[in-house]
Amino acid sequence: MKGAYAGEFQAAMVFASGETLASFNVLLKDRGEPPLYCPPPALQITQEQYVSILANYLKSSETATSKDDYRAFPVYVREALKATFPCKA
Repeated sequence: MKGAYAGEFQAAMVFASGETLASFNVLLKDRGEPPLYCPPPALQITQEQYVSILANYLKSSETATSKDDYRAFPVYVREALKATFPCKA
């Protein structure tokens, strides 16, 4: 996938992954289980913020790759959110 459409598609995939993980986080909390990551309580993450969080994670991670593989977005978004918003033990 190339061009502007590719960037829009990737941003949408990152956003969808982030919102799915946020919903799953709520479910885990409701079940009394530990969340995947711990953002500030009132934070509403925008698409641009999810993309920025992921980009910063990919730049700093030794194991992550920025390959153009949309299937990896959910895994990398989860790891990026965990790194950005760690839970205090």
